[in-house]
Amino acid sequence: MYKYNHRMNAKSVLILLSLIANSVLAQRPEPSPLSAREAAEPGAASWIKSQLTPFATDVPTQAELKPLLSKLASARLIGLGESTHGDHQSQVFKSHVIRRLIADQGLDQVVFEINRSAGQALDDFVNQGKGDFADVIRNQGVFKIWQTDDFASLIGWIRGYVVQTGKKVHIYGVDCQLPAKDLKVALDFLKRKDRRATDQFTKLYAPLFESDKQGKTYLAWLKSCGKDDYAKFAEPAKSIIKRIDDFKKEPGYEEAAYAATTAWQAFNAFEFSFGPQPEDFSKLKPDYLSRRDRFMASNLLARIGTKRACLWAHDGHVNGELPGEYTKLGYASLGWVLKQAMKTDYVTVGFTWSTGVIHAKVSGGNAPDLVNLQKAAIPQVPVNADRKGDLGEFLGRLGFDNFYIDFRGADEATKKWGKISYYRPSLGWLFDPTKFLTDPEEASPTLPSHDILVYTRRISPSTLWVFP
Repeated sequence: MYKYNHRMNAKSVLILLSLIANSVLAQRPEPSPLSAREAAEPGAASWIKSQLTPFATDVPTQAELKPLLSKLASARLIGLGESTHGDHQSQVFKSHVIRRLIADQGLDQVVFEINRSAGQALDDFVNQGKGDFADVIRNQGVFKIWQTDDFASLIGWIRGYVVQTGKKVHIYGVDCQLPAKDLKVALDFLKRKDRRATDQFTKLYAPLFESDKQGKTYLAWLKSCGKDDYAKFAEPAKSIIKRIDDFKKEPGYEEAAYAATTAWQAFNAFEFSFGPQPEDFSKLKPDYLSRRDRFMASNLLARIGTKRACLWAHDGHVNGELPGEYTKLGYASLGWVLKQAMKTDYVTVGFTWSTGVIHAKVSGGNAPDLVNLQKAAIPQVPVNADRKGDLGEFLGRLGFDNFYIDFRGADEATKKWGKISYYRPSLGWLFDPTKFLTDPEEASPTLPSHDILVYTRRISPSTLWVFP
C-alpha cells in the first residue's frame, strides 16, 4: 500500500504518482464492451457537436455564458458541481455563473457544501460587513479545499454587489461537521431560558469544546472517543433540540434550532467514526454512507424555503440521478433527494475533463489514516482520464478544448450511447492512484446523470490560500 509522505518534494511526488498510474492503467479492464462503445460513439458525437456551446478560455465571456444562463432561468434550484475539489477550471466557471445568476436573474440565495457556522460567517460578512475578509475565508470553517482565489473572489464580489445595490444575498452552509460550534450557538440560546439544563449539557460536551479550542478537527476528537461513545453524545443532542423547540417565539430561535439540528446530525452522520479503530469504507453500509447527503438535502430545503437558490458542491453530491439498483440498496445523494422533492425545478451542472494537475491529498487502501491526512499539506498531483474507455478521451475527440452541453434534449442515438459505461473521473479531497479509474463496477453511464455537462480538456490546480 502506498502512503503519501508530505515531506517529499513536488517533483518526487509527480514522478512516483506517474509510475504508479502507468503500472495500474497498463492492466486496466474495460469499463464496458469496446464494440458497444465504437458502435454508439459516432451518433452521439454527431449530436453533441451540433448542440454544444464552446468557450475559448477558463473564464467564459458573457456571450458564451448566455445560452447556459437561459437554460437555467426556469430552475428554482441549480446544482453546480465539480468533479474534483482541487481544480481551477470548475471553480472559476461556477464563480462566474453565480455572479451572472445574481446580477442578471436576481438570485439571492447561495448554498455551499460547508458547515452551518461557516455559512453564517460568510453571510454576516457579505450582508453586514462583519469580520475581516481574510479571517472569514481562512479561519471560520471554510474547508481548505475552497480557501482559494476563485472562491474568495466570488465572496468578495458578492459583498461588493450587496454594498453597491443594497440587495442582500444570503449564504447558507448545509453540512454538519462542526458540532462544537453548533452546540455553542444552541446552548447560548438555551441558557437564557434554562440555565440548569445548559450547564449539564456544557459539562457533557466539555471534551468536544476543549478539542475545538485547541484547533483539533472533529474527526480527531471522534478518534479520541471510545467506540461505544456514540449514544453518550448523540442522544443528549436530541434533548437539546426538544428543549429549544419550547421557545419558538424567542429572538434567535431559528438559528439556534438549526445549530442544534446540525450538531445532532454530526454525531449521527459519523456514528461509525467513533473510536480509534480504522474506518474500512468498503464495509460500511449504503444507508450509513448516505446519511450526510440526506441531512444536507434536508438542511438545504429548510433554509431556502420557496425561494430560488444555487448550490455549490461536488459532482457526486449535486447529481440528481442514481441507478435504481443503487437507491434500492439505500444509496442516496444530496441531489437525488432534491430531485425527488423538486422534480424538474432542480437542474444540475456537472464537470469532466481529460487530463491535468489538481490539488488533492494522496492515500491508499480501504482504511486511510484520515486524522493525519487532515493535518498534511495539499500537494499538486497529476491526474489523467484520457485513455480508451474514459469519458474524457471520447469528449476530447470532438475537437473542442472547452464546451458545455445540455443532455436533456438528447436524441435517441445519444441516449443509447449514454447508457454505456465509461470511466469518469471523480475525486474528493483524497486521491488513491492505485484505484483511480480502474474498477469497472465504478464506471458509470453518462445518461442520465447531470442535466448539463461542462468539459475541459486540461485542468490546472486551484490556487490555495497558503501563507507562511
